[in-house]
Amino acid sequence: MSITHKLHWRYSTQSFDSRRKLEEEDLTEILDAVHLSPSAFNLQPYDLVLVHNRELQEKLYEVSCGHTQVRDASHLVVFAVHKELSPEYITSVFQEHKALDPTKEFSSPPLRNEDVNALVCRKKEEGSFIPWATNQAYLAAGVLLLAAADLQVDACALEYLKLEDYDRILELDANLKSVLVIALGYRSNQDGFSHKKKHRRALEKMIHLRY
Repeated sequence: MSITHKLHWRYSTQSFDSRRKLEEEDLTEILDAVHLSPSAFNLQPYDLVLVHNRELQEKLYEVSCGHTQVRDASHLVVFAVHKELSPEYITSVFQEHKALDPTKEFSSPPLRNEDVNALVCRKKEEGSFIPWATNQAYLAAGVLLLAAADLQVDACALEYLKLEDYDRILELDANLKSVLVIALGYRSNQDGFSHKKKHRRALEKMIHLRY
């Protein structure tokens, strides 16, 4: 099945079969794909909180504006961005890169640790760091959705939730802020949305050619 066929197959699952659980190897492959996602300067300024606990999912459902996916999915992946990155964090990323391959530069043209640290500090001063980190998380979320479709695992991305309550219920570190939740599992036979034809804007209306 081609990648476009898999994207036609997937949809934002509205109703999960709460009896079905993800296979461990499928979950591992999905998380590996997220780990390999593109990220500016390889900083990956977000953590993932993996939830697979019915009692905890019930608590989260109470602050999820009626989204039953939170309660019924096999797993939840909560993307939590860092509110700031310390110089030590940035240095560790550079050191890990150098340890993997001391002969290669971090980027082209070469960037120094100090350059990236200055950029991150400027974004914080401008108040644009958290939106930037959220953009990075959404890049990874897109890869997650694609990886799930490749394995024929159903998924639904949710952001209209009381995410501050998620931070509290999940007891997140003070430097972390939930920005997106992806529910993973298998569609219910009762989910009427699974049979609806996928609708998108006409491709020719989206693409502006500059040849």
